[in-house]
Amino acid sequence: MKLQTILITIIAALTLSGCASLKYPGWEMVRIEENGIPSTKNCTYKAQMSCPQGLFTANDCYDWHKKTATKYDANTVVITSSRKVATLSIANNFAFGGEQTTSLADYYNCK
Repeated sequence: MKLQTILITIIAALTLSGCASLKYPGWEMVRIEENGIPSTKNCTYKAQMSCPQGLFTANDCYDWHKKTATKYDANTVVITSSRKVATLSIANNFAFGGEQTTSLADYYNCK
């Protein structure tokens, strides 16, 4: 039973990562920069987006930005600001808290 659960988890993870690659082709190759301007000067501005609250780590926001950048034909994401937000939820008489990260980024297509 344990082996079956592990195999199902592995197959599900591979399937989901494959779906992300099909839906957002090339997202793994999008570069993240945090210095406010692209390091390459030959860049065309595409869009500015904010990572939605509800993602729990900076890496979740980075992946979200990389995937979203592909929709705008961008290959570089420049994080312009980032902040952490404390959360508290109460459900079924239990309190759940944590810290969520959100960030604002500019998307560029750099040569």
